Amino acid sequence: MAQTKLDEIKNNKVLKASTWYIICSFATNALTFITAPIFTRIMPKSAYGEYSNFVSWYGIIGCLATLNLEATLMRARYDFKNEFKSYAASMLLLGTTNALLLYVIVLGFQSTFGNIFHLSIFYISLIFVCQIFQPANGIFQTMQRLEYRYKTSVFLTLTTAVFTSLISVILVLNWNDKLLAKVVGAQVPALIINIGLYGYFLWQGKKIRWRHWKYAYVIALPYVPHLLAGNMLSSLDRVMLTDLRGAEETATYSVAGNCMAIMSIFSNSISLAIQPWIAEKLHKKEYVEIRKMVNIAFVLFTLICSYLIIFGKEIIFILGGEKYSNAVAVIPPLVIGCLYQFIYTFYAGVEQFEKKTVGMAAATLIAALLNWGLNGMFIPHYGYTAAAYTTLASYFFLLLMHYFLVRRLKMQNVFDTKMILCLIAAICIFSKVVEMLNNYVRYGLIFIITGAIIYIGLRLLKVVKKREADV
Repeated sequence: MAQTKLDEIKNNKVLKASTWYIICSFATNALTFITAPIFTRIMPKSAYGEYSNFVSWYGIIGCLATLNLEATLMRARYDFKNEFKSYAASMLLLGTTNALLLYVIVLGFQSTFGNIFHLSIFYISLIFVCQIFQPANGIFQTMQRLEYRYKTSVFLTLTTAVFTSLISVILVLNWNDKLLAKVVGAQVPALIINIGLYGYFLWQGKKIRWRHWKYAYVIALPYVPHLLAGNMLSSLDRVMLTDLRGAEETATYSVAGNCMAIMSIFSNSISLAIQPWIAEKLHKKEYVEIRKMVNIAFVLFTLICSYLIIFGKEIIFILGGEKYSNAVAVIPPLVIGCLYQFIYTFYAGVEQFEKKTVGMAAATLIAALLNWGLNGMFIPHYGYTAAAYTTLASYFFLLLMHYFLVRRLKMQNVFDTKMILCLIAAICIFSKVVEMLNNYVRYGLIFIITGAIIYIGLRLLKVVKKREADV
């Protein structure tokens, strides 16, 4: 009886945390979606394209500067159970040291890197200042999720999102330099909060242990090429468009790319709801349970993808208006690419949990090089349309690589391969059928798919509630 009561308490704790993380993810990404039409209408196309280029390099530099050390926490909480707070503080200083070393290198060759990035040294320096303190937020959010806490995390995340959106809009409306206004508004509120978190973790950890650095390097360094290449896959198209076709084409492509902000609402929400549970099941080797849960998640996300494909015209009109109407053509490949990315993220999670990150890094690096080569061949001739399809091809290649890597671990049965192939075939066929539909049929399908998404989403929550009792 006592054990049953404890399970019920734990179940409620996990469910509450998952629910609030989903709400928080929806809210923060919704703010991005809501404010995007403001920026696309106020900012010149060139300035909007330049900001997209800044964001792309922010992600790429972040991988190298911070090493994504918070990703090591999931395993470290088992290996350093009695000194976990000290481990977190050690990761913070390790990330800072690495970011500063990289910044010194960039300063030594600032003219060269300025030409590569198409950014002034001011914006490059701002990226590094933010990256020095960014790990504090990543570590905080990861620790909160691992412990199924949510109140402080949700409060800080929502506060940052609200202030970032408000300040960005106010500055863009009032400053002549629209690029500077958007960058300052987007980065400064988060920077202030991250500085506070940085000090908190150093005070709480108290003692830095060098063996934590060695442990983290073994896991994180092979993972960095994976993250870097992953960021390149999502960012290289914008970077190369800016270089080969100009900032205005980057702006058009980025408006369609804002649909990915909608996708991230759902992908992050689903992941936050079940990833901690999956980690526990991997630890217990309960693979059948994982497969059942993940199948529901894959079906749900595929339906969401189909929803955005069929609703593409309206989404582009809302996000950018008439001047960005040409962006509709690249929504299907971008959305399908998001599905591939969502699926292979689960495979990568298995590889990371098993500490098999070298093959994962190699696969992602090869996919990024493939993307770079295809972009170089087709972007000069076909512009942003080519960028969308080359990225789609690269994501599919990466999905295949992750499948074979997990197969080498003899863990391919963790996921239902037949189900995945059926979903991929269905979304590809659906994207072509939609092009031939009139508006009446389209709106009818939107109604049906909306109902299916709600039904399966509720089913997923029900399964989470039922199965997390044994976490």
